[in-house]
Amino acid sequence: MKNLIRGIVLFGAGTILMSATLLAATIYATSTESWSGNSKVGSVLFGGSYVDSEPLLLGFPFVVGVLLFVFGATIIFMQWYKEWLKEADVKLELEKLKAAAPHKS
Repeated sequence: MKNLIRGIVLFGAGTILMSATLLAATIYATSTESWSGNSKVGSVLFGGSYVDSEPLLLGFPFVVGVLLFVFGATIIFMQWYKEWLKEADVKLELEKLKAAAPHKS
């Protein structure tokens, strides 16, 4: 149960950090007129070269958010998988007991 709560907290923190970083990058990208790379948001996030403004360098918080998100999702999935295995083992044991019990006719 503790691991599930840790996973949920990490998952939520990663989601909030990624969302806030992307929102800040998107808002800032609307004011840039020139950028390097394929997209304005990518350039703002990972520090492309600018002609008209200073980069925000939001790449580090974005990557930390992604890592928190992935670690949290992994912990949640592992806890779910462990519970699923326990339920499958219990069902298998019940089937074995039913098969081994003598039938009354």
